[in-house]
Amino acid sequence: MKRTSIAYSLLTTVLLLSAEAAKAFPYEVLQTDTFAKESATLKHTNQGQIKTRVVVIDGEITTAGTETTINTHVLINEARIMQQFLLGSNLTVRASSPFYFIYEKEEGKDAPRIVSEATWVEAQPRLDLVYVTASNLDITLGADAFYVRNYDYTSKAVNFSSKDAYHSAFFARPHLSVAKHGSNFDAGFAYQVGVEKNRSLTKSNTIDNTSLQIKDVLYEPTVVSIFMRKDVIGSSVYGEFAAVEASGGGNKTSTGATSEEDYFRFTLAGAIPLTSKSLVFEPTLIYKSLSYADNRNVTLPTIPSFALHLDLNFDNAGLPVFLGAILVRGTDGQSLTEFNAKYKLLGYGAVLGLNWGF
Repeated sequence: MKRTSIAYSLLTTVLLLSAEAAKAFPYEVLQTDTFAKESATLKHTNQGQIKTRVVVIDGEITTAGTETTINTHVLINEARIMQQFLLGSNLTVRASSPFYFIYEKEEGKDAPRIVSEATWVEAQPRLDLVYVTASNLDITLGADAFYVRNYDYTSKAVNFSSKDAYHSAFFARPHLSVAKHGSNFDAGFAYQVGVEKNRSLTKSNTIDNTSLQIKDVLYEPTVVSIFMRKDVIGSSVYGEFAAVEASGGGNKTSTGATSEEDYFRFTLAGAIPLTSKSLVFEPTLIYKSLSYADNRNVTLPTIPSFALHLDLNFDNAGLPVFLGAILVRGTDGQSLTEFNAKYKLLGYGAVLGLNWGF
């Protein structure tokens, strides 16, 4: 009886940890092709891009005192296509969509050892209409959507197992950007409306063979971005600051508290010609601040983290190919000070793609 009670307590803990705020692709430091950046940097030409990325993320949660360790392994495969069509001298339509194939495994090092796994597919299509005024002002109106297929999140130990069956979901939201283009300086702002979508979540376990269906809330927060691009000594620099209103929705506690708080995301990127301008080196640094609302909602995606993207573009050499490397890192030693818990993640990956019309 005591062993069953311990197992049930551990299972409850696992279920609570997995009931974090659900959002589209939580590792956002990997997303370099934001709505704001494309508004600032893409030309008014027929142009497109295909690329694929593979990223591996390893996370670790250690707790001093109880000496417990939980390891998380995430494999992310992304395939993205973007095409822009020039409809006239002042009108452009742009369509893009990344597809994500994600595998996640979480395993405890200590007995009773619990191993949790999930595999799922996401898509985030986007459609924009760009109007150029006589004063070289770009006004972009459009919408982005999110679709996730149904999938199972399973947890297994020696004496029990559980399954969270997530149903598929789809939502869309509008967005707007205004960008002023000059001879060597571009600047503007972007606004993306937040949206919530309910989906069904069925929880079951082998301890008492019960099944419970609850509501899971997918939440994409409102994002306000300011951005700029400037030519500097033959190179260019891009900067973006995004304020994310994450406290506005998502799964809530019985008292109405949210699991995330508002946070910001900062991007600094460059394009530096090399070897007589035949190659272009494109580094990008993205930083996301702490976003969990309290110590009960600390997860690897909500701790402070950054990603360094290093791309090499061969366009100027007559070869429309680019390739690169990705480094992701995040730490939060103050997450659960009363339990001396430390969260850290380390990721690495590669990217390969084709450009045309750039």
